[in-house]
Amino acid sequence: RRWTTEGAAEVRCQAVLCLGRIAGADAVGDLVARLGDPDPLVVASAEEALARVGRPAMPALLGVLDGPSDLLTKAAAARVVARVGDGEAARALLPLLRQVSAERGALLEGEKMAFLVALLEALGRLSEPSVVPALVECLESPSARLRECAARSLALVVESLGADKRGCGDDVLRQARSAAVKALTDPDRRVRLEAAKAAERAGYRPATLEQKLALLIARQDWSALLALRPRSAVAAALVACLKRENVEPSEMGLARQFHATVAAVLTEVGEEAVGPLAGLLADRQAPALARATAALALGEIGSPRAERVLVEALGDSSARVRVEAARALGKLATPRAIEALVAALAADHGQAYQATVSALTAAGHRALGALIRMLDSPDSRVREVAVEALARLGKLAKWRLLTLHRNPPRGVRSALAAIRGAEKVQEYRRDRHERWKKRCGMDPLFLCRKAHDGFASALARAEGVRAAGRSRDVRFLAALRQSRSRRP
Repeated sequence: RRWTTEGAAEVRCQAVLCLGRIAGADAVGDLVARLGDPDPLVVASAEEALARVGRPAMPALLGVLDGPSDLLTKAAAARVVARVGDGEAARALLPLLRQVSAERGALLEGEKMAFLVALLEALGRLSEPSVVPALVECLESPSARLRECAARSLALVVESLGADKRGCGDDVLRQARSAAVKALTDPDRRVRLEAAKAAERAGYRPATLEQKLALLIARQDWSALLALRPRSAVAAALVACLKRENVEPSEMGLARQFHATVAAVLTEVGEEAVGPLAGLLADRQAPALARATAALALGEIGSPRAERVLVEALGDSSARVRVEAARALGKLATPRAIEALVAALAADHGQAYQATVSALTAAGHRALGALIRMLDSPDSRVREVAVEALARLGKLAKWRLLTLHRNPPRGVRSALAAIRGAEKVQEYRRDRHERWKKRCGMDPLFLCRKAHDGFASALARAEGVRAAGRSRDVRFLAALRQSRSRRP
């Protein structure tokens, strides 16, 4: 008992677990007190020990929920109650959920948010029909985190109710099914995913094309989505999903990954997606990330029908949209697209500048005429871009410049010098490659591929002999040591 309150966190964790195994129900008071420990590992150990004690710990846990303890301690007690309780636990947790969830808006932060999440997760562990109305009500919460937890708990409750069929009427499943179907169009992708699981477990089967599209987008089943016809309806549904998608700043990385996946799906749809994507890109009220995704997909599709809206997007207020529009125009490389990129160089001095430079370079020989005209620009940055792009084009640009100018001006001389420098760099790389080939007796690229194949085979052998439960990092290090031991 003394070690549960003294010493390092690791000592307290082991002391709590040992006390729960040795004393059992006699140690409930000490274990409940450790639910308020400042270290989360000690709290998790106390939860595990109380869960092993079982029903004898319920009075003390319910006293914590009804008492003046802080919300984090109550959250830990709620998790334990859900693990060892039943209908009594539901009657104790539901009033707390209604009381705290009634405080909406900015108050649902910090400890209150953690407490509500713990309550929802605890209710999801209970196979009680009485918790379904509370979970359905939480699906209307303004917080995406709470809606996600409510949808996940609803899926667990519906699965358990559908499995044992005890005391569960059709009206409860019908209520859960209708709430989950409504959440399939939620602005948050994680809520939609959990709602799709709840709807399917509640027996939802879509009948119309719109319902199938909503369910597949919520499930993120892209292969099944591309199998639907007509493709125009698929594109319209995906564009509508992008337009209503709500992105929190803390989830920007995952949101970009999701938008990139949707852009790849729209690229597979092809020409039938150009119209909805162009409308999304032209809609200045849509989120900037959605407009940037539309520009990305239009560039990958490569349709000339998108040229006008992409040129207009070069003047968008969002730098991300301008970047993707410039890249898309570089892939189109039509005369109007090239002229728009050249004009954007002088107008845009922000984040989209480098993207415009790369787009002109990627246009290749199709931008040769515009690049040569850029050499006469009064803006030094524009001339530098032209020199760099012409240097990358190499001999074709060199021949064109020498054909047009017998007495080349200063800008053309700079471009020719850059082209000669690039040619010397390429010659040096070829010579170095040949020297390595003579020294090793074979192509160095072949050596790299052989080493890669040897490492891959060593990794496969290590995965075969190691236990299946070991982590990926452990298998990687084992394969790395084995491959190093086989080196000559």
